[in-house]
Amino acid sequence: MSFEDKLKESGYVSAWNEGALQIRRLDIEQAESNFLNTDLLAIHPIFNKPNYLVIFEKIRNLFKEASSKLTKNEKELGLRYIKVIEDAFECFPIYEEKTYNNLSGVRKKRKLNKENFKKIKELLFRFELLIRKFLEEHNLTAPKGESPEFSAFG
Repeated sequence: MSFEDKLKESGYVSAWNEGALQIRRLDIEQAESNFLNTDLLAIHPIFNKPNYLVIFEKIRNLFKEASSKLTKNEKELGLRYIKVIEDAFECFPIYEEKTYNNLSGVRKKRKLNKENFKKIKELLFRFELLIRKFLEEHNLTAPKGESPEFSAFG
């Protein structure tokens, strides 16, 4: 009897495989990203940064989880998106800070740059659509009709 057969008989081998757990991780990342999309500018209470930055990390996590299944061209496209978005964060700041000197001292004021925010939002949206397309094409989505509330993991 092989070692694997002994493990199976002993009950130490889980009925769950890595594929099911990977799909669950992907499902959680997608659900969290969807929730955070309701207010992109709010500061995330755990990560202490704006939700749009957290969403970017969540989409990157989806890409990393799927990367072993992606083709070379898909990986390159995903990496290009990541680079473009990181550069956009630098080149198109969402907030403009101005410093004012007055009689009571120095004051800083932040103002939303709506045009830059629109650009960042669009890039994140397109990146997320691309990654979701990859997930669907490589069968890395939850089975149709299954929701987290009714899944075996819930």
